[in-house]
Amino acid sequence: MIFIMYLHKSDISMNREETLAKLNSEIECVQNLLGTQYNEVIGVSRQQKLKSILNKMTNFHKKIKNNTFEISIVGLEKSGKSTFANAFIGNDILPSKDARCTYTATSIRFGSENVAKIEFYSDEQFDEDFHRKLELIGISDTRSWSEWTVNQLEQEIQKNASINSEQNNIVHDIAEILENKNSIQNLLGKSTLSFSGDELETEVREYIENPAIALAVKEIIIHSDKLSAMPNAILYDVPGFDSPTQLHKDQTRTWMKKSDAVILIVNADRPSFNDSLVKFFESVDKDDDGISIGEKLFVFANRADVATTLNENLQRIREELRNYRIMPSDLIQERLIAGSAKARLELNKGNESSSVLQSLREKGINSDGIDVIRNNLEIYNDTVRLSVMQQRIQKLRQHRTVDKSKKMW
Repeated sequence: MIFIMYLHKSDISMNREETLAKLNSEIECVQNLLGTQYNEVIGVSRQQKLKSILNKMTNFHKKIKNNTFEISIVGLEKSGKSTFANAFIGNDILPSKDARCTYTATSIRFGSENVAKIEFYSDEQFDEDFHRKLELIGISDTRSWSEWTVNQLEQEIQKNASINSEQNNIVHDIAEILENKNSIQNLLGKSTLSFSGDELETEVREYIENPAIALAVKEIIIHSDKLSAMPNAILYDVPGFDSPTQLHKDQTRTWMKKSDAVILIVNADRPSFNDSLVKFFESVDKDDDGISIGEKLFVFANRADVATTLNENLQRIREELRNYRIMPSDLIQERLIAGSAKARLELNKGNESSSVLQSLREKGINSDGIDVIRNNLEIYNDTVRLSVMQQRIQKLRQHRTVDKSKKMW
């Protein structure tokens, strides 16, 4: 496990500069090797491998140079993920009602202007994904997705008595698509939509929470000037672990692996972890860098203001994180933060004497927890995550395909 939590800022900066300088040099070497003068020496297969290495190194260089820090916010449905995201970015953009309200993953990043861009699938992309779903439940059919009906789907399912629970989730996905077919058809291939200013809080939510619209959405990117406290961060608000929709589970796994850090939102008032949460963490062990998800995990115990036995509940959360091996035992104490996203939203409105804030103070918590977790994430990004990226770069060096003896790299 990598653990370097107390470097000086100057050391961190030097680490980044040194890493970038080495990467620059190695990128130039690979680019030279891919020049036409070495074609006969290297061969086609090795050139392809070098191009792959060059692409990865270029991406690492861009990420380190810009200090891009990707964070996914995960948890069960209705656990308060979107409320936390709104509190973290300081803008009430994302829908946060009691029912399920996240049908598509949304990324939020800093921008000088408040703008949201919504991109839709093309009909070809949507049809390809629809047929992939059919194949996963054992149906081979060449008809376009728009030619299907719910009744036809039910007839096909009746022919297959061996549908398992995972496939049942996919059946639910397909049925939801067909039930909303007309509205989805009207949106596929539609030009990217843009909303700005006050429209972010009034127009964008429907594209996240309404399945008749959200199922046609490929990507939502929101730029907010309220994220200025952490301008290098990109936040991903994703659907819940316990969503019955397989696509949502796949999205969540993808973002957890892709992200530099993962924030798990749990309920400080109801601390028990259910089967959906435990099984989900069992299903996604490591990220694309080979790092355990638990090692980049932070836990926010939300709704601490309404927890009647807060200390006992926090101890229960610690025990379950440890017993279910969701994160390493030595990280639990510093990575578990209790607070209230609702309290921060009240502060953002200028209501410093709200009952939510008062309740936190009565429980001995002097902070809503948002600044605490943000500070911990920044330290992690500047130390542990930088070291992980340096190790990943080292792995690329070890996979070089040109013989050292030729002294080309």
